[in-house]
Amino acid sequence: MVKALTITNLPLADPSLFIQNFVESLNFGDKSKKIARDACKLAQRMSNDWIHEGRRPAGIAGACVLLAARMNNIRRTHSEIVNVAHVAPETLQRRLNEFKKTASGSLTVKEFRQSKAPAPSLPPSYYKNRAIEEKLRKQIEKKELALRRYIELANKHQLIPIELPDILKPKEERERLEKERQEEEKKKKEREDQVRIEELRTRNLDDEKDKEDREGKEQEEEEKKEKEHQKLLEDLKARNMLSEKSQNIDVVDKSKTANSETDDEPEIIRESEEPELPQGPT
Repeated sequence: MVKALTITNLPLADPSLFIQNFVESLNFGDKSKKIARDACKLAQRMSNDWIHEGRRPAGIAGACVLLAARMNNIRRTHSEIVNVAHVAPETLQRRLNEFKKTASGSLTVKEFRQSKAPAPSLPPSYYKNRAIEEKLRKQIEKKELALRRYIELANKHQLIPIELPDILKPKEERERLEKERQEEEKKKKEREDQVRIEELRTRNLDDEKDKEDREGKEQEEEEKKEKEHQKLLEDLKARNMLSEKSQNIDVVDKSKTANSETDDEPEIIRESEEPELPQGPT
């Protein structure tokens, strides 16, 4: 139903809701109310200590009822709680072990009932992971010791010259090797930086040379264009001068022809205007 309705923020069920049902099913008699009250307080302490996070509330309620019954001197076995809570015995015992590691688990019955809630403890997963890390650390130390002994025996009997790994060497030698390694990396980095600087310098020189070549070519092209332009101007001037000269020659020729025509006309006039002599009597 939760998947069908796509419910994502489903609140956690409070273990206290199961406690009253479990108490009535176990028939504690007159002490049912007291056991239920102690079990609810235990559930609240477990909630403060992160024990109920990600766990089934029935298992926590069963552990609280079992502890509350023993606080009131009533014996109930694990099997009886398991039959009521419907959880595995291992789950019930695991909740009891987790509560044992908290600050509330180290109090007496009287101190637990009279004291206020102590500071919350770390989650059980924290202690579980620290235990796993400690176990792995011991295994690694055991294997390192065995390997060191094997190398010492091999070198002692001159079977095979074996060098100790860095992790098995003394602390001073490891520090010295680490320092040498860092210095070597530093020198290597400096060499790489120097090579990179040289490459950048040569690249800049090449760029400057290319720039100068481009500028020289551009200047040559400009000078060439300027010469061509000057030559065109000279040709135009020469053509203009020739055209002017030819025009002047034409004008002179025209003026000469005009002058020659004017010189010939008076003679014709004089010939035409010559007076006739009077004729006398014959």
